Amino acid sequence: MQLSSSILDVPRPLVDPITSLLDALSVVSLSLRRPRRNDTVVLALDAQRRGLHLFRTVPMCVEALHHIVTQCSVVSGIHGVVITSVRPTTPLCTTDQQLVVTARHTLLAAGIELVDWVVLGAGGLYCPRTLCGMPDPWPYGNTCV
Repeated sequence: MQLSSSILDVPRPLVDPITSLLDALSVVSLSLRRPRRNDTVVLALDAQRRGLHLFRTVPMCVEALHHIVTQCSVVSGIHGVVITSVRPTTPLCTTDQQLVVTARHTLLAAGIELVDWVVLGAGGLYCPRTLCGMPDPWPYGNTCV
C-alpha cells in the first residue's frame, strides 16, 4: 500500500527546508482552526528556509503586519515569513493588491522577507503576489494562481 501523503511528509522544524508552497501549507495546516474562520497563520523561517516559529494573528491587515513584526522580533534568526490567510468565503478581497505591497515593505523595513502570502477560501487558494506580478518564490514549483 502506497500513501500519497502523511504526517511524515511535513517538514520538521529547524531541520527540513521549506522548498515549496506545498511544504509551507503542510506546516501551516497543523495550526488551522476548524471550523474555518477569518484567521492569519504565520510561518517564520530562518535563512535556510527552515521553520522556526508558527503563530496565529488577526485577519490580514496593517494591524496584523505590526503584530507579525512584533512576534518575529522576539525570535532570533528569523529571515522570512509565509503568511496564510483563511477566509471562510471567497478568497479574493479588493484590498489584497495594496496590502501585499504594504506587507512586503513593512516586513522588509523590519529585516524580514515576505516569502509568500497565501489566501485560503471557499473554492480554493490564491497568492496576492500574482496581482502585482511578483515572482514565484518557490524553487520547486507553485500551485498558486
